[in-house]
Amino acid sequence: MNKSNHNDILLAEKFYTYEHMSCSDIAEKIGKNRRTVETWKKKFGWEDKRTELIESRRALPQKLMEHYNLIMDSIGRDLKEGKEVPASKYRLAAMLFEQIPKAEAVEKAASGAVGEKKIDDSKVVKVVRQAFGLEESDTENGENDEK
Repeated sequence: MNKSNHNDILLAEKFYTYEHMSCSDIAEKIGKNRRTVETWKKKFGWEDKRTELIESRRALPQKLMEHYNLIMDSIGRDLKEGKEVPASKYRLAAMLFEQIPKAEAVEKAASGAVGEKKIDDSKVVKVVRQAFGLEESDTENGENDEK
């Protein structure tokens, strides 16, 4: 396989998997035959990759809630035992709780709800980074959530 063809396959896969484009639309965009794109889709397992991506996006709110519950359980144990609860635990719980609705919005968009704006993967990564305190949330740095 030549490099140009390899690049076309990777680009087509990105369009199919991440942008949910049809094989016809992809073929038109990259200048290939629709049947060629459909062959690539089957040969390289794009449908499974798209499904895995959607499922991972759907799992995000649940994972955030699980982590939130773990932190809250830890805080509860500390309080019952008369221990001082570090402020960092409260901050982490608050950040996780703040991110759950955002993750649910990602889930809704990933499920392909009609009329919903597509969300790119950088936004998913941003929500996760914010949830774990690796990046400030939009509300913390003074930005409005509705952009």
